[in-house]
Amino acid sequence: MAPRRRPREGVAEQATRPEVGDAPPPQQTQPLPQDAHSGIVPPPPPPPQFLGQPDPDVARAWLDAVERTFRSMECVPEERVLLASYQLQAQALTWWSAEWETTFQSRPLRQIPW
Repeated sequence: MAPRRRPREGVAEQATRPEVGDAPPPQQTQPLPQDAHSGIVPPPPPPPQFLGQPDPDVARAWLDAVERTFRSMECVPEERVLLASYQLQAQALTWWSAEWETTFQSRPLRQIPW
């Protein structure tokens, strides 16, 4: 009876098979710094919406949150009214629409100072 032959290896197996005298791949000796991915900064959460509640504490809390958002986004003054007005809903939006048409004579929002 003839001796059995070893099955042929494919190209992939030949390429990954270690040869005699091959050194193992170098191991990383220093761990990655903790801030290896610190270049990725998540966007700030959007400011809360304001419904126009008559409670001054609610209005102040909303205003504080909007101003924190402005700072974190480095929002230029010309963009602040635009961003804040987008967060108005219900009675607050009705009030703002009337103010914008009358007091500000429908000027572009970027021209209205914060």
